[in-house]
Amino acid sequence: MANSDKDILITPNRGSSSADPKIEYVGADSSGSDTITVETLYDGTNTTLSFEGSAGQLFSVSNDLSGTIFSVNDVSGIPSIEVEDDGTVTLAEYSGNVGIGTSSPSYKLDVSGNTNVTGNITVTGTVDGRDIATDGTKLDAIESGATADQTASEILTAIKTVDGAGSGLDADTVDGIQASSFLRSDADDTFTGIITGNTLKLGGSEILSSSAKLQVNGFQRTANIYLHEGGNTPTANNKAISNTSGNLEWDGNKVWHAGNDGAGSGLDADTVDGLHSYQVKIRDARNDGDITPTDSPDGIATFTFTDDIANSTRNWDSVLTMKGWTGSTYRAWQLMGNASTSTQTDTNLYFREGLGSSWGSLQKIWTSGNDGPGSGLDADTLDGVNSTSFLRSDATDTASGAITFTGTTNFQNTLTYSLLNGPGTQTRDKIRVWSSSSYTIGMKSGYTFGSLNNDYAMSFQMNNASNRGFWWGHVDQSDAQGAMALSTNGKLTVADSIRLGYGVSDTTIPGATYKLDVNGSGSFVGDLVPATDTTGNVGTQALTWNNGRFKYLTIDNTITVRAWIDLADSDGIRFGTSDDSRFWYNGSTNNFIVEMESACVGYQWTDNQTERMYLEKSTGNLSITGQYIEDYNATGTSGAVTIDLDTGNNFSTAMAGAVTYTFSNAATSGTVSSFTLKVVNNGSAITWPSSVDWPGGTAPTLSASGATDYFVFITHDGGTTWYGFTAGQGMA
Repeated sequence: MANSDKDILITPNRGSSSADPKIEYVGADSSGSDTITVETLYDGTNTTLSFEGSAGQLFSVSNDLSGTIFSVNDVSGIPSIEVEDDGTVTLAEYSGNVGIGTSSPSYKLDVSGNTNVTGNITVTGTVDGRDIATDGTKLDAIESGATADQTASEILTAIKTVDGAGSGLDADTVDGIQASSFLRSDADDTFTGIITGNTLKLGGSEILSSSAKLQVNGFQRTANIYLHEGGNTPTANNKAISNTSGNLEWDGNKVWHAGNDGAGSGLDADTVDGLHSYQVKIRDARNDGDITPTDSPDGIATFTFTDDIANSTRNWDSVLTMKGWTGSTYRAWQLMGNASTSTQTDTNLYFREGLGSSWGSLQKIWTSGNDGPGSGLDADTLDGVNSTSFLRSDATDTASGAITFTGTTNFQNTLTYSLLNGPGTQTRDKIRVWSSSSYTIGMKSGYTFGSLNNDYAMSFQMNNASNRGFWWGHVDQSDAQGAMALSTNGKLTVADSIRLGYGVSDTTIPGATYKLDVNGSGSFVGDLVPATDTTGNVGTQALTWNNGRFKYLTIDNTITVRAWIDLADSDGIRFGTSDDSRFWYNGSTNNFIVEMESACVGYQWTDNQTERMYLEKSTGNLSITGQYIEDYNATGTSGAVTIDLDTGNNFSTAMAGAVTYTFSNAATSGTVSSFTLKVVNNGSAITWPSSVDWPGGTAPTLSASGATDYFVFITHDGGTTWYGFTAGQGMA
């Protein structure tokens, strides 16, 4: 279709209360069927300004206070952008994506290029699949030089550096054998197999002959147990172990032990501590004074009671004296205990040795009754371990091995360590930084907050006061300063800048260009508000946006926008310095208003500076350069046929049989609707609507088959009465 065939059809509603005014642009393509319609629709309650294409509504603005007031749709009429009466804005709700800096977005919001935002950003979801607050805390805890994936060999090598006694390593098997296959040494246990060996050693350092064996045949003995002299054949030298009246007997003789010896036991010993009875002497030396080592009789154990022991704090001592040979060149020794009354509190046992006429100093003998804290006992080792292997509690010390604490441990001063290995228990309360379980560092599973998927996480816990939290900063910063702070109610403050989405190998220092530098898609829930200027005016900073959408935004400086701008009530887009020339939305009347200052005389639509349509401000006259073009609509050919004025004002019926017409969607009463109808006859009859009023009250007679008739219909009462006219008949 030539440019000369492109027309504009304007249907006013002047004089009709039921017609909706509209402007139709016809002939946008070569076929002449591509039409864009600008129409004002009124449903009896609300008014809608609608832009429609051939397949559906493209754009609409409504004053509906309880629904969608603004809509941008795709070619089939499906909304891509919607603004609700409460200010809610929906983008790509049903299909499609929103792209910034890209013509082929792959996400609901796809940004290609840098994002520069002045002010704070609140993110309720994740950034690049991660929770900023939680992941940021986790990153702070990663040791310097941490690497990515490790091979199985590398993991094994690492484990070997911390395994061994006390490491806490809990293996599934040892050399492929389950733990249940080993006998326990620290608990009762049962074995079901046969243990074979030359010697079964029981208890401490007891050593049995390599030929000795102990065999239990799987039953409980209630009689004697016999030990064979050798081999498997009993002999006369077999000995029996028996229980007689509660006494253990060996070959019929009572076995003496700590439970049945003592006074009245009948035990007849051959010697006492290796001495026969004739070698022991008991003497009362209370009146003899102390004796010298030279005076001690040789070969005899002497028991004395004396009050003359030098340096003894007691009145009386019981003394055992032993000397091997007579003479001043041989040593003697003494053991002594308290022989005084109960008022003498020194109950310790002492030892001394002497030579010639002098005794050495008293040496306290340590027992389970006098050792322990404050006793003064200075041992060389403790359980075979030298003192240098223990940590000092009263001085600075260093541990070269791993230390495991199984209970609560309190450190009151500085603790320096290379590795602090906690137990494998799940709890938030592993390390307390204050004397309360509310201020802790821990590790456990089951977290589902943010990007945590019901799994393990390291926890940093504070009490539930909303004005408390976590602080990061350097030593020179005061309590009113810092690098970063995170409150317990989730409010994050960063002193300088944040850089997101550049991967694990990013070495760029943030803040060189942007305070917030995001590489990747972003999602914002809520308003995006520019910062104040130096004089305190909100939202006056210059803002450049390559592609996007702003909500409730006032800019007093330069703004570059290549997308939609949502305006609040009474706000708009102003041309020049006066509010008299602007587009704006009046919330009180629910109208979208285009107005101009008093000096302007009209509205002009141009094509490359060439005027195509002009609306004069003072008179309302509309002038058009070019044709006024309307749609031409073909109807059904037989049966019930509806003339729908919402589809156009020119219709054609090529009759293939009898037709019964219905006229619909006339303009409201008080406004005018009209249309023309072309009928190509085939000899069949037409039944007109009863609302049609023909001249003289009689419908015209149709022309012969093959001939064409033209009719015109007009109504101004909403279609109650249609006035029908014959424009021409019998045309070829």
